[in-house]
Order: sequence, then structure tokens, then C-alpha cells
Amino acid sequence: MKVIAAIVTICLASAVKADVTCDDCLEFGGNMQAYLMSGDSIAEQTEVLVALLCPQLEDPAGCETGIRTWWAGIGAAMYPVFLEPGAVCGELTACKVKGMVATP
Repeated sequence: MKVIAAIVTICLASAVKADVTCDDCLEFGGNMQAYLMSGDSIAEQTEVLVALLCPQLEDPAGCETGIRTWWAGIGAAMYPVFLEPGAVCGELTACKVKGMVATP
């Protein structure tokens, strides 16, 4: 999972350094989030997690069952929060964060 987050961050950081606009960053972030949440991507992520994590555990079969049972739900809950395009693009300074100070 950390690998996927790192790849997304590197891609977004590269895009930001290429002088893209805030709208470009938001569009890319939204597309990346949609891709990572797609059925094909979730299936691929599941296979990668099973292959990388389960063989080294005491109960590889239990690990595989757990990942296959729960990863789709975890991804669906996690990606909208941790890869929310506005927050990511703001963190990468592609989009200026507006202050929350009220004007009287």
C-alpha cells in the first residue's frame, strides 16, 4: 500500500514540477483516484498484496483469505480520504490553500 501511495505522490509531484495548473493537478488526481478504485485495479492490487505479503507470514492461506475478503472495502474507504485530489494538490503546492479567516 505504501508503494502505491509513493507512486501516486511521485506522479503528482512530477506533474506539479512541470508547471501544471491547479485544475490539471485536480484532474490528474481525480483520474488516478478513480483508476485505483476501479475493479480492475483493485483486483491487481489484491494479487500484488497476496504475492508480496502472504508468503512470509505464518499463515499464508489465512492472509490470502483476509486480503481477498477485505481489500476491496479497505481501498474503497481509504482512497477517497488519503488521495483526495484537493488535499494532495494543496500539499504539493499545485493549488493555493485559501485561509479560513473570516472577513468581518
